[in-house]
Amino acid sequence: MYIEQALKSKHEWWRYLIGFVIVIVAWLIIGRLPMQLLIAYKKNTLGVEAHSLNEIINLLGNNTYLVLYIVSFAIGLFTLFVVVQNLHKFTILKLTTSRSKFDWNRFFMSFFTISLASLLTVYISYKIYPEVFILNFDLEKFVMLFLVVLLLPIQTSLEEYIFRGYLMQGLGVSSMCKWIPFIGTSVLFGIMHLGNPEIAQMGDVVLVFYIGTGFTLGIMTLMDEGMELALGFHAANNMIGALLVTADWTVIQTDSVFKNIGDPKVGIEIFIPIVIQILILFIFSKIYKWNGWKEKLFGKLHTLKEETTNKKY
Repeated sequence: MYIEQALKSKHEWWRYLIGFVIVIVAWLIIGRLPMQLLIAYKKNTLGVEAHSLNEIINLLGNNTYLVLYIVSFAIGLFTLFVVVQNLHKFTILKLTTSRSKFDWNRFFMSFFTISLASLLTVYISYKIYPEVFILNFDLEKFVMLFLVVLLLPIQTSLEEYIFRGYLMQGLGVSSMCKWIPFIGTSVLFGIMHLGNPEIAQMGDVVLVFYIGTGFTLGIMTLMDEGMELALGFHAANNMIGALLVTADWTVIQTDSVFKNIGDPKVGIEIFIPIVIQILILFIFSKIYKWNGWKEKLFGKLHTLKEETTNKKY
């Protein structure tokens, strides 16, 4: 019912196309103006040049850069909500879940599970490559970072609402099937990260991780009939990562506890998260009693009339 309930909205394909373009412009163009203006001001005032990501972060400072980075996502998320409510005449709740209200228990179950998994992943990486980690902890800077990181769910929520929400439902009601939105949004989620410096440094094989994560989040959303688990997963993954480990070649650079000083390379630690994600899906499937996997992931959409008939019989 998660995708099907979008049939209650104004769901013509062109509305989703227009809405998607509006959100992308708001997020990636308008949303980045504050950072671009500050960069221009700093360059003019200090008489310096800053072109690469590292140069820009050094110019602005880690926390200032991170706040302005999140501002663009906040503008994008606000725009998406406006589009859903006005262009589609749809509610944010129904974009989020098929339940009568947002299930915070599911959100926090996922959040804390992924937090523990992230800690485990960092621990394993440290055990495999201890020489590339140095202690980077500075209490004053870490406190400021912690406060800024509390804003990161804005970033992760926009990505979830675009891929597991807006596009998942939009592609679903346009194609009247589930496999197209399931596979399509998962692959697009990976492609979205092509611009990340991690890809440039480590190669396209890192896309396996991003696309795999997209499939994990898609499975959570479709099997659980809502985005709560995916929202908790994504928020925890990025927040714990920002607090624990940073590197000069990552898209988010912070005053974290540890710093990775090694040359970026693809190792077994790239694939460890995929194994952990499969285990987490298994755990959630047992906790929430998921069934009908083939139908929920690859089946056809049922019209509202069909849903009503099925419930009667």
